[in-house]
Amino acid sequence: MRDMRPQFETRDIALFFFYVLGMPLLLFLAADDWFWGMGWVFYAIHVFFSLGARLLILRRDPSLLAERARSGRQEDVEGYDRFLAPFVALLGPLLSYILMGLDHRYSWSPGLPVWLTGGAMVLTAVMYAFASWGMVANVYFSGVMRLQDDRGHTVVSSGPYALVRHPGYAGALGAYIFTPFALSALWGVIMSMLLAMALVLRTALEDRALHAGLEGYANYARRVRWRLLPRVW
Repeated sequence: MRDMRPQFETRDIALFFFYVLGMPLLLFLAADDWFWGMGWVFYAIHVFFSLGARLLILRRDPSLLAERARSGRQEDVEGYDRFLAPFVALLGPLLSYILMGLDHRYSWSPGLPVWLTGGAMVLTAVMYAFASWGMVANVYFSGVMRLQDDRGHTVVSSGPYALVRHPGYAGALGAYIFTPFALSALWGVIMSMLLAMALVLRTALEDRALHAGLEGYANYARRVRWRLLPRVW
């Protein structure tokens, strides 16, 4: 019998572990402080939700993990996403971690009150949870924008997709904004704003592509009006 389990290349596995476990450690390398308490709280949130969502997907539909692993090698990716996807998922967060770590190291930002950093950390966790929910609820949650005809692509409208059309982006946007406040590293807001603009642009372009190419998406968009934030956009 043919083995139907998804196959992963070594570089796919290495990139996954770098994203989940390695990339956030740049915070501590840049900060030169391995005893940064709030940094470790953020690291735990990142690992818990990033790894947890993928373990749930592994049980529900392993083919999605294979789809995400192949994201950078797909030929039918929308042209804009060959640039936006790597920036939003890897380069932007990497630069953000370095900048926030340096902020902590050299005390560029004033100390924020505990209630503010603690509240921002809770909101960061909520945003991670919402983005993870969007990933688990959507078996077509690829790492790039492409119409997945080879996987029987259909509209997903349940779970968080009944609230906003792009919950993964909504959660990521919130996490990017709240993290610098949670870490009391306000220079990170510079990268947060760049990432936010890239995410809004990516959302608009993806929404347009789905309207044009995915059957039933226009009707879904009439029911769920908001792309990222209810009653705003």
